[in-house]
Amino acid sequence: MKKLLGILVLGLILFTNSAEAGKRTSLKKGHIFEGDIFWTSRIKFDLPDGKWKVVDRWSWSVNAITARGVTLAQLNGNVLDGIVEFEEVNVNAKWISYVKQWLMENFFKNEHDGCYQRPEYYLLKVKKTGGFFNCFKVRHEDTEKLLYSPDDKQRKIATAVIRRWLTKDNIEVPKIMISRFHGFFAPSVKDSYYGIFHVFNPETHGAPKNKFFSEITSEYHRSNIHNFPKKKKYMDDFVSVAAYEHQKFEEMVRAKSNHLLDFSNIEVEKPIKETKTTISSSSITDQLNTLNNLYKEGAITKKEFEKAKKKVLSQ
Repeated sequence: MKKLLGILVLGLILFTNSAEAGKRTSLKKGHIFEGDIFWTSRIKFDLPDGKWKVVDRWSWSVNAITARGVTLAQLNGNVLDGIVEFEEVNVNAKWISYVKQWLMENFFKNEHDGCYQRPEYYLLKVKKTGGFFNCFKVRHEDTEKLLYSPDDKQRKIATAVIRRWLTKDNIEVPKIMISRFHGFFAPSVKDSYYGIFHVFNPETHGAPKNKFFSEITSEYHRSNIHNFPKKKKYMDDFVSVAAYEHQKFEEMVRAKSNHLLDFSNIEVEKPIKETKTTISSSSITDQLNTLNNLYKEGAITKKEFEKAKKKVLSQ
């Protein structure tokens, strides 16, 4: 009973809104969204707290191959705080071999980026057999390079709409951001590729301020991060949550057991999310007292207590 009470109280303190299950969200350009959105009837994404605006949509088709994508952005004042992108490629079985070849070249033979280990990636996990692949990636992003001078010049074309939006609305962009990527393609499940990309400003999400701002010099670079223990702790915590999100992604795309990535060396952790509201200091005190009592009574673990306490204090 105590554990059940703890779960109920945590749910009230760290409340999230949910969209109707199985309903595909109509992501129209210029519209604002909050809470959960459905990219497909099965692929659901929990948007971080706040308002997210659809700033780009694209689609194309060639013969029986169709593709579509969307980009949502979140601002913190006049500063870009986060980007979420979805992409999908669907193909008739007749053309599957062509799509396989194109995806493999894009993700595994691209000399500038992809689902293979590179120095700037903090963590990469990938499983690939024949035409199947499952890819999970965590890294830092040098946004100046990402948007304006990428190694792969095709990337600059792909971000043209985003750059125009940033310029038109005079939006500032953090020099260093953190991203996670989830990609999956398995013809034995479905003749479709799905990808999700989420990038955010770590400084507005609990990370220490950055001192170095290029891809190579960043404290988050895999070669540098051991010299910055707080950044290392922050990234490891983020990896735990991102791994949990990838396992959810695998479930949503119906990955089979032989498709799943091995996260046995990572402490996979479910994220705690809250709705941001304006609350009084007395309300904060009440919530902290409630959490403390639940912890003392054994209704929640120390880890759950510390995480919920951090969330309450950040409001």
